[in-house]
Amino acid sequence: MDRLTFEIYGEGIFVKKSDVETWFVKDGIIHTGDAVRKLAEYENLEEQGRLLELPYALNDTVYYLDDFTPFEEMPIEGRISGFRVTWCGTIVIHITTNFNDKRCLADRESDIDVIAEEFGKTVFLTREEAEAALKNMNIDDTN
Repeated sequence: MDRLTFEIYGEGIFVKKSDVETWFVKDGIIHTGDAVRKLAEYENLEEQGRLLELPYALNDTVYYLDDFTPFEEMPIEGRISGFRVTWCGTIVIHITTNFNDKRCLADRESDIDVIAEEFGKTVFLTREEAEAALKNMNIDDTN
C-alpha cells in the first residue's frame, strides 16, 4: 500500500489531497478517504490491545550481555531475527549472532531468546549503552 501521508519538516504531517474528501456540515467538518479509514483501523486495533509498537525492527543490530560469556568478550553483537508473543502476552525477541568461539576454535552461529523487558537492561540498541551497562555491572560485582 502506498503511503497516505507525507511530512514537511517544520510544517507538519499532511494527507495527500487526492485522498481526502471534505464535507461541511452543520456542526463542523467531516473528512473521509483512505487515510481516515487507515487511522480508524489503527485506533481500533489500539483500543482492542492488538497494536504492537516495538523499539526495534527485524535485522536491527543489538548488543547483549549474558552470564555465560567472559566479561572481556562482552558486549556481544547480534541481530534481531524474529519475535513472538507467548500465550500469556510476553514478547520474546530472537537474536542471532555470529562469533568466534575460542573454546571450539571455530566461527559459529548462536541464537538466544530474550523477553522484551530486557531491552535497556541486558539488550541494547547501541554498543555505547551496552558498554555503560557492562561497566556498571563490573562496579556492582566488585562491591
